[in-house]
Amino acid sequence: MTAKFLGAALLAALLIGAPALAQPRPPGLMTLPGTQGANEDSMVVKVNDTEIRQSDVMAMHAQLPEQLRNMPIGTLFQAIVGQLINRRLAALAASADGLDKDPAVQRTLDRLKERVLEQAYVNKHVGESVTEVALRQRYEAAKGNGALGIEEVRASHILVESEAAAKAALAEVRGGADFAKVAQAQSKDSSAVQGGDLGYFDKQIMVPEFAVVAFGMQKGQVSEPVKTQFGWHVIRLDDRRTRQRTFEEAEDDLRSEASRDAQGKVVEGLRKSARIQQP
Repeated sequence: MTAKFLGAALLAALLIGAPALAQPRPPGLMTLPGTQGANEDSMVVKVNDTEIRQSDVMAMHAQLPEQLRNMPIGTLFQAIVGQLINRRLAALAASADGLDKDPAVQRTLDRLKERVLEQAYVNKHVGESVTEVALRQRYEAAKGNGALGIEEVRASHILVESEAAAKAALAEVRGGADFAKVAQAQSKDSSAVQGGDLGYFDKQIMVPEFAVVAFGMQKGQVSEPVKTQFGWHVIRLDDRRTRQRTFEEAEDDLRSEASRDAQGKVVEGLRKSARIQQP
């Protein structure tokens, strides 16, 4: 991917995205290219006597779509710095033209400042209450009331290239042939050596076409041929169970729930102590 293309992609992404607050440092950005051994927030480039620092690079990186954020920071670094230089030059030119004194611009800046301060305040108090101890307490409570259960099924399948081959395999099974032996002989999937056994899985693991059929079956039932991107499947449902998620599996959901609750409490407390009047 060329620097010119990256620059255009970054510009498009940042024009579409909303202003971002300070966010956790993205992976791989502890030391930026050309700054080895430097201060963590050292200057990256100087533009007309103003400095662009590592924290500016990190803030822009955090605004990017996930596809770009997942690229190595070394690949994006020069493109990000280039966009920051362009932004700084335009901002300096706007100030030199007196646009920062324009009432409409000032109102927009005031709204942005209010939004930044709002999120900074909420994030500060949320961070104080959403601790690992609090999350583990929430986990134990959720586990006690059965809220952490996840449905899983165990299934076996025969995977072949064509619908005709799938119908032929199905006919053998319904004619009394052992499902596992048919899978071993005909299935092109690596599970064939286990007689087609896929083990236990939840709905998110399999492609939708397969999951919908498997989770809609009764134990011991064998499906009609099912087409997916991998070929044609004959599926047998072997078992069904509900498993409690581990703390690690549930942590992201617990953190989101706890953050929403904490944010609600912060805002509720502010409203209770405020004087709000309407005309």
